[in-house]
Amino acid sequence: MYALAVACAGLFVVLVLEVAARAFIDVTPHRFLLYLPSETGLYRLRPGFDDAIPIQLARDEPKVEIRAGISRQGLRDREYGPKVEGEFRILMMGDSQTLGWGLEKQDTVPKQLERMLEDGFPEQDIVVMNAGVPGYAPWQALAFLRDEVDWLQPDMVILQTFLANDLADTLEQLTPELHTLQAYPSYRPELVWRMRHHAAWPMVLDNWLLVHSYVYHVLWKGELFDTPCCRIAALLPWTRDDSMPRLPASVRRDPYFEPDLSEWYPELTRAWALFTEDLRAMAAYCREENLDFAVYNIPYPFDLRDAEGLSQFGEGFYTLDAADRRLEGFFRTEDYRHAETLALFREAPHPESLAFEANKHLSVKGAQMVAEEIRRQFLDVYLRERLDVLGGRQPPAARLAS
Repeated sequence: MYALAVACAGLFVVLVLEVAARAFIDVTPHRFLLYLPSETGLYRLRPGFDDAIPIQLARDEPKVEIRAGISRQGLRDREYGPKVEGEFRILMMGDSQTLGWGLEKQDTVPKQLERMLEDGFPEQDIVVMNAGVPGYAPWQALAFLRDEVDWLQPDMVILQTFLANDLADTLEQLTPELHTLQAYPSYRPELVWRMRHHAAWPMVLDNWLLVHSYVYHVLWKGELFDTPCCRIAALLPWTRDDSMPRLPASVRRDPYFEPDLSEWYPELTRAWALFTEDLRAMAAYCREENLDFAVYNIPYPFDLRDAEGLSQFGEGFYTLDAADRRLEGFFRTEDYRHAETLALFREAPHPESLAFEANKHLSVKGAQMVAEEIRRQFLDVYLRERLDVLGGRQPPAARLAS
């Protein structure tokens, strides 16, 4: 009876603290809660997650809260039912540049492109779906497409790449060890390891409490492994050791400029080979499923301050934009339908207006420019051929060869 009384008293205290925390404490959700583990693509967006996420847009200004807006179907988009007759669906895939990290949903590349196509093809029912997921490399986009293609029912897939982190993220498909480039952001290996071990009981309990308990959120320090459940598990001798292995320290370089090194080391070369294999696999899968495929790359939108930071390494250590030029050459060699955006970014009259200063993601203007360029470089011509707008509408089931 004494033990039961103590347990009931403890539970009562926890409930009182939880009620008080919900009443008086403004808990900011960690961006980690945006994700759910995935057996095929490491992680995916958490369906129905609509909390406001604080995002740093400018270096010297407070963070801005942007609603996640994830639908119950796991897209940062509206809900979609079965495709109706005459509807043409374009599925845009990629990372946080496509998702719109720092943008409201209506300002993302997919939604701006959708409005442009509504104006340009008023007689057609054209839908552009936003399937961007932060940190996704092509191998994860392909895994997602394979898992979800039956209900997505796209007619065309447009894949966005971002070499500044795609090469590093490509190595994450290699198991069981963790693989990184020489320079890497510290949070990324932690996220990968946590997702790989999501079924361990400390992680299961940890995830549940993070979603449902304000008190636990307050106790949590924000580190992916330094959580109360993980700390308790580490003290128990019978608990399996799922702690992340120690990695070589990241070298003191900006990891997002790693692809621009003039001399590539073996991990970079291996990442490029895997990355191009994954692009070919995506294109091949689209052909198998009778889906038209296109691709475009977002170059790293560095500014003058970033470039000045690289000068410490000496002349010739970096060759800026060389990797992006190589990738656009790969698109041409593979004969992919694509848009080339590198020159567009570098020759823009006010390049600083195209991306947020702090997080290097597309601004509203940058997203608009990319959407316009996709439409101008291939989509207008493609749709007129594909839908036969000028000569009478083509049945939705008809497809052109890629």
